[in-house]
Amino acid sequence: MKEDKILLVGQAPSRNRRPALDASIPGSASCRLLAMLGITRDEYMERFARVNLLDYWPGALASGKGDKFPKAEAKKAAKRILAHYQYPWKILCVGHRVGECFLPKMRVKYYDWMICVSNFPPAVRDIAIIPHTSGLNRYWNEPGNVKLAENFLRKKVLFNV
Repeated sequence: MKEDKILLVGQAPSRNRRPALDASIPGSASCRLLAMLGITRDEYMERFARVNLLDYWPGALASGKGDKFPKAEAKKAAKRILAHYQYPWKILCVGHRVGECFLPKMRVKYYDWMICVSNFPPAVRDIAIIPHTSGLNRYWNEPGNVKLAENFLRKKVLFNV
């Protein structure tokens, strides 16, 4: 069993400006991620580095369901992250839109380590994507989807088996 260095990448801080994916608020997206990982908050905080693509909350969508996502700015941030977190870091993107900032849209899929070609050393690295863990994401209403995520996170992310 080998433990990799994993960087969790989220979209942006919450409206309340909490640190990136810190899992301190019950019911938050990061708490749902913590529950699927099946570890304590202390283990989570020690085991994973955490960053957001954006360092500010971009505001709510006009519909009130979800947040805005300035993709061009987020893609630039993804390049900075690739340059900063070099080998042996693996990157776990929390959300489809985050994953699209690192990988071409046609390659984005959930629950698999994929190769990301980068202009920064190393030229190739592992990136995986999980659905955004927001309570607004109806994906999580299906118990089978939660089980898929738990299996991937516990086996392929925590312990790389």
